[in-house]
Amino acid sequence: MADSTQGNSTPNYIAGYEDLPQVYIRRSAEKEAAYLLPHLKPGMRMLDIGCGPGSISAGLAAIVAPGEFHGVDMAQSQIDIALR
Repeated sequence: MADSTQGNSTPNYIAGYEDLPQVYIRRSAEKEAAYLLPHLKPGMRMLDIGCGPGSISAGLAAIVAPGEFHGVDMAQSQIDIALR
């Protein structure tokens, strides 16, 4: 992900995900966030900043359930994919 600032303080998101490779969709919490899993417990609240298409987020959310999980991303297209 690339982030640049033009003008005074307006961040511009320049990486984009319009042609999202299938590799991003196949990612999982078990593989990409294994270091974090031992620290998570059911009932925790979690915020995933830069959640992308939600492939890792889904696994993290399942671990902290019935706790709260919120994923945010600068690209609305990624949120749309994650919601599906």
